[in-house]
Amino acid sequence: MRRREFLRGATLLPIASSAVASEAVNPVDYVLSQPGSLPILLTAPHGGQLSIPGVGVRNTRDKGKDSDRYNTGRDPETDRIAIGIAKELNRTLGGDPYLVVARFDRLYIDANRPPDIAFDNPICRPVYERYHGMIRTYVDDLRAKFKAAVMIDVHGQHKFPGAMVRGTLNGKSVRNLVARGGFDAVIGPKGMFGLLEKEGFDVFPSNRLPPTDRHEDGGFNGGFTTMQYGSHRPDGIDAFQFEIGRNYRTRFEVDRTISRIARAVAAFHEAYLKRPS
Repeated sequence: MRRREFLRGATLLPIASSAVASEAVNPVDYVLSQPGSLPILLTAPHGGQLSIPGVGVRNTRDKGKDSDRYNTGRDPETDRIAIGIAKELNRTLGGDPYLVVARFDRLYIDANRPPDIAFDNPICRPVYERYHGMIRTYVDDLRAKFKAAVMIDVHGQHKFPGAMVRGTLNGKSVRNLVARGGFDAVIGPKGMFGLLEKEGFDVFPSNRLPPTDRHEDGGFNGGFTTMQYGSHRPDGIDAFQFEIGRNYRTRFEVDRTISRIARAVAAFHEAYLKRPS
């Protein structure tokens, strides 16, 4: 089955959890990727459930000052949310966003960390490089084809279970967007988090606080992916990190969460990407 067919298929179930039968590790099997026709890239590093043959769980003990950078916890349903948003955007906008979703479990690889701490076993390196290689390829493609484009890195958190937490490196990773549209492009009525609030999400920090200074929570204001591909870099695009609270990812709420985020992203596309100023 081709990846595009998988994405457009009827199922929205989480990617299956099972060990791969073959001992050969093919990186393509561990990263779901799809090129697109819209100026939107969706990424999800922490929702996968696949184990990697011959690889043990990452050692998170005795890491000294770097201990808080080691995490093996999944962000449940975030893979499903990214795939679901892509399907909804295809339905509403008539095109596909670009998509890169980790199918591997964070127990073995943390795709939102630099390679020196992302994995322990060298068997994992080609899988990690596949994930970031596809993001790099799609960011380059977006920059070549569109005047403006955005990446949304989909995460989950439980510190603020009823909140959608903003991550822009306090405005750094959306530098080009802010230069074009001001802070309104992030927190205004047609900005990304203004639209999410309109869809009923409790956003944090408040949209009264601009993406500047240190208003964003230090643990969720943007990770390695946002830092690597944000528009503060000359080869980047505007990048948001969505930290979706646990309450929005329950089995009773996840489908509604997908629909609401997709509506907000589609409206943002019409306001700031379809005809960039």
